[in-house]
Amino acid sequence: MPTTNTSSIGSATRDYISVSTWEADTDNNLVSLDVIEVGELYNDSTFTHTAEVIIVGATTDTARYRVLRAASGEDPLIDYTGTSGNVFRIVESNFRAERFKILVSGGHNALQGFRVAGGPTGVIVDGVVLESTGTTWIAFYSITSTTVLDCRNCIAYMTGSGTLWTGFQEGSGTMTCHNCISDNATTYGFNNGIVCVNCISVNSGTSDFNGVTETYCCSSDTSATGTGSIDSETDTDLFEDPAGEDYRLKAGSAAIDAGDDLSGTFTESIESGVDHGDASGDWNMGPYDGFVSAGGADVGHLGVVYHRRAMAHNLVR
Repeated sequence: MPTTNTSSIGSATRDYISVSTWEADTDNNLVSLDVIEVGELYNDSTFTHTAEVIIVGATTDTARYRVLRAASGEDPLIDYTGTSGNVFRIVESNFRAERFKILVSGGHNALQGFRVAGGPTGVIVDGVVLESTGTTWIAFYSITSTTVLDCRNCIAYMTGSGTLWTGFQEGSGTMTCHNCISDNATTYGFNNGIVCVNCISVNSGTSDFNGVTETYCCSSDTSATGTGSIDSETDTDLFEDPAGEDYRLKAGSAAIDAGDDLSGTFTESIESGVDHGDASGDWNMGPYDGFVSAGGADVGHLGVVYHRRAMAHNLVR
């Protein structure tokens, strides 16, 4: 059984003051050490990135790998203000990113939030939210023929005068998207070869789903045509407050209990410790379990609200 080493990342009182210093210090042979390295982000520090963070160098396998995630009860934000490179470039197999928010306030026409490239396999991005108020080409991107990327419970959206050309895109390799949301992409929500299940795409400039294999998905246009999919649903019909960046499902949403049961692949929703299907036994489309009732009360286990006014996601209990 591997040993789990957990390090804190945040202010000067933490183990590390930046993601890049944690990444460099854990570039070890985790297989021979029999270790899982976990970096936990705390919101007592402003994570302002002006340069790309590259995850590369550790020797991993499916049981020993690196994880970057929000610490329990924390709401960390990574604000990318740079004008070159990407926010994250993942070259290392089996890397996992979990439950934090990226704000692209800088950016450029080729920027990718997560660029998974060079052939890594077993990469999982779970519960990560990217908001673009600057310029983003693709929020989540898989490239290189042998790359394997699984996005779960992720959200990509654009606000204000920002640009988000595409939410999720497969350049080559294998990319799956489970229970993800794209909102307000300039061209495509989900594009080019992805296998999409339980995903929602709305307000895309060209097409919500383009050149993908989708089942049990939902679009605001007519592009969701797979088994179990529904189309022509507006964001205000689906979500509690999309203008306020609250992507929980509202009472009466067509996405409630409309998803496929993926418990053979994973179970946990965007909220740590809460499984899809806890509220009713059926899976929703999108990353949340349950929904918000007409009176404003949570039905089922809800709590994570992503809200730009706080410049991070807030745990509302």
